[in-house]
Amino acid sequence: MLLALPDPPLNGEDTAAIDALLSVLRQRLGDLAGELGPPLPVRRSLLPVVLTRDLLRDVSEPEAAVSGMSEGDAEGYRRFLENLAEFLADQRAAQALSELLTITSLEDLQTFLEAQPEVRDERARTLARQWLSSGPPEGESDTPMRAFVRLVERLGAGEDSEAWQEWADTVGRFWSDEVVPGSEQLVASLDDTSGRVSSYSLLSVICADGRYCGLSV
Repeated sequence: MLLALPDPPLNGEDTAAIDALLSVLRQRLGDLAGELGPPLPVRRSLLPVVLTRDLLRDVSEPEAAVSGMSEGDAEGYRRFLENLAEFLADQRAAQALSELLTITSLEDLQTFLEAQPEVRDERARTLARQWLSSGPPEGESDTPMRAFVRLVERLGAGEDSEAWQEWADTVGRFWSDEVVPGSEQLVASLDDTSGRVSSYSLLSVICADGRYCGLSV
């Protein structure tokens, strides 16, 4: 999402007004707001440039991208590309963390780490801690989230085998101590006139609770 700003730069009151407008926009969009990502500020006079350039190429070669521009435009576009590079790096780290949750064996983890080395970076650890700080939905355990942050931190330290073993042990205990008893209670409480509960129905009920379907990011 581009945030077009006027020239010259905004004062404090203008910035506060824009923040309030963005807050309303996020509320109106609801769940879709997260797909837009953070607003990327760009000077209004640079919009024709931003909307017509190959941004992925420019972000990889910023100095070449600003070649031939006036000093003012070059400074503004360079700053925009820096913000875009940060946004893209956050996106890659978040995607890598999401894929990490799908790994089911140490062998697969090693293959994954070769393809997604950014999981070891500080950026990934920061994102994982931010998810933990936001906490789980009300009434749900934060055990999976804490275990995941611990996994990411240990992977960053190069403790791959130990990190995986700790993660597997924690998830296994969580499953046996909280998920299985909870699913048994769900089965007992379901009102099925036939006296039977299909595995699909049970899975649907269990997956309505994030604790039972794993951590989603």
